[in-house]
Amino acid sequence: MKHREEEWLNRFKKDMEKLEDVYEPAIPEQFRLLNTLNDFKERRKKAFKRELFLFFIAAFAILTSYIVFIFKIPPVFLWVQGLAFVFIPIILIAESKRKNKGDEVESDGF
Repeated sequence: MKHREEEWLNRFKKDMEKLEDVYEPAIPEQFRLLNTLNDFKERRKKAFKRELFLFFIAAFAILTSYIVFIFKIPPVFLWVQGLAFVFIPIILIAESKRKNKGDEVESDGF
């Protein structure tokens, strides 16, 4: 029984060595790694700026809507609703085009 296990283990080790010899990953050059890293950092920075801008716009819109509700100004509320009706589809179309283009930054959980 031990002889079979040892034989199987030796065969398994030889097979694993064959697999390791066949697969040798290509090691990228240093300048390519640095270029990739710099591109990623640049895209991440642009995405951060875009998200920060959108956050401030959303916060401003919420603050404005609260002010409109507090002071009960219906014409302003109607204007905001009309502008939202026009601009939201434009924003959605632009975001879907950007997504399809693949201009997003992948997050690694940071």
